[in-house]
Amino acid sequence: RYTDHSILDYMVESRKIWACDDMDFILGYYDSISSRPGTVIDIGANVGTSVIYFRNKLGPDTKFYAVEPVTDNFNLLKANCAINGFSDINAFRYGISDSIGEANLEINPANMATCKIAGSDEDNLVFEKDESSYVGDMVPLITLDAFVSENKIPTDSPVLFWIDVE
Repeated sequence: RYTDHSILDYMVESRKIWACDDMDFILGYYDSISSRPGTVIDIGANVGTSVIYFRNKLGPDTKFYAVEPVTDNFNLLKANCAINGFSDINAFRYGISDSIGEANLEINPANMATCKIAGSDEDNLVFEKDESSYVGDMVPLITLDAFVSENKIPTDSPVLFWIDVE
C-alpha cells in the first residue's frame, strides 16, 4: 500500500541508514566533551532505524526510548527491535504534542513516514486523497514533560533527543 522506495534504495545501495552521518556527528560531540548520553529519546522513531543505530553505537548502558505514532510503523519498530535482539529499547505508540489527548492522523499513502493531524493547516503536507488511498490512524497524544515524568527518565545526565517529525 506504500510506494516510496527512495530512502530504502539509498540505504541498500550505501549500506547506511539515511542519517548516519548526522548521528555520528552528534555522537562525536559527546566524545569531544568526554561524555555519553545516559538516555536517548527518538521521537518520530518510524520503524526504528535511528534508535537501533544509536543502540548499536552506545551499547546497553544507555537507556533507549522510541516514540512513534503511526500504527504500522510502530509494529515494525517493535519487530525490528526484537529481530536485532534489543529488548532494552522501550517503544511507545504516542504522538508528542503540546497537550494530552488523542488525534486522527492523516498518513500520506505514498510515504508512511509522512503524516499530519487531520484538519491541521500544514501547507507543506498536502496529500492527494481519494477513498482508496486515504489512511487514517487514531493516536494517543502526550506532552514531552508527561512522557519524561511517566517513564521516570532521569534528567540529571545527558539526554539525547533525536526528533524527526512533521
